[in-house]
Amino acid sequence: MRACPPVHPPRTRDCTIRRVVVEDVVFRGNVFALLSSFGADVDVRRSRFVDNEHAISTFYASATISDSTFLRNRFAASSNRLITIARSRFVDNEQTFTGSETRLRLTDSVVTGSRIVYDNYDGVGAFFEGNTFARNGIVIGSDFSLDADEILHNRFVDNDLAVSATTPKHLVGNTFVGNRVAVASDPDQITPGVPFVAMEGNTFRRNGDAVYLTHPASLKDTVAIGNTGYGIYAPLATDLGGNVAYRNGTEPQCTGVVCETRS
Repeated sequence: MRACPPVHPPRTRDCTIRRVVVEDVVFRGNVFALLSSFGADVDVRRSRFVDNEHAISTFYASATISDSTFLRNRFAASSNRLITIARSRFVDNEQTFTGSETRLRLTDSVVTGSRIVYDNYDGVGAFFEGNTFARNGIVIGSDFSLDADEILHNRFVDNDLAVSATTPKHLVGNTFVGNRVAVASDPDQITPGVPFVAMEGNTFRRNGDAVYLTHPASLKDTVAIGNTGYGIYAPLATDLGGNVAYRNGTEPQCTGVVCETRS
């Protein structure tokens, strides 16, 4: 950042900081490591955030994060605006992403060991592509959102609950392995509206429950094999074909769609 330079002759100038760039910096042991507000957007590159209460927090400002590491923070990133993250690692943070009215875009990153990865109230839909989520509690959950979360080509491994389908979701080409619950709605949900879940080309192996959806959904090319609980339970689903389920622990193997089954 640079102070507003003097001008001759003197006249009124707008010296508002519009963008803060942070490169190759380590933030350790702070209450707020990086805090920005009211239009001062943050661009973080190749930096480390370790043992902070709040690593990055923005209020009416956006954050762009790339090639960075977040380790053992209480809150890794929070905002009420856009957060864009690429090629970054999040390890053992209590809560990775949180906020209200937040739009998160997370790509090509790894998130492990969080109690909650993503939780957002009154959001406008998040975008997840090409990430790995492993050994977390709840990975993707929201209390209320009008727009669908886009969940594309991610890996969910050994999480407690991978995707909580209490808000609209669009899942394409994801792999779920070893999760206690992979994709599930809450039959006792009290949040406004009925979320719609659209699923295409997702694979579920060795989870507890694979797909458990009590709200309207559409399923296409869903593969559920060798899960110890439900394979596909979606009684209100629209069947778009190509679904496969066998060797799951709960019969019938499919509810709500027609599945190819094998012994």
